[in-house]
Amino acid sequence: MKNRSMDSLKFENRNYRIRQLEIEDAGVRIIASTALNKRLMTHEGSYTSQEARLLDEMIYFYVEPDILKLNDTSLSNYVNKNCI
Repeated sequence: MKNRSMDSLKFENRNYRIRQLEIEDAGVRIIASTALNKRLMTHEGSYTSQEARLLDEMIYFYVEPDILKLNDTSLSNYVNKNCI
């Protein structure tokens, strides 16, 4: 399980940290912060824009910002345990 990169996605002129991580039985997937998820969606549960929908479709799972800082193994274990 190797971290391919630690990068960010830009949305509405702000960079949001992401992790590209190999997830068991799923391949390399993008894990993002819940902070980004909150910006992509309205309070009613709709996307804020077409760009928001496209970004959301790229993301495998959202985690709290402190979870995103975990090492590869811990983050992968967390995602495998919590992503149904």
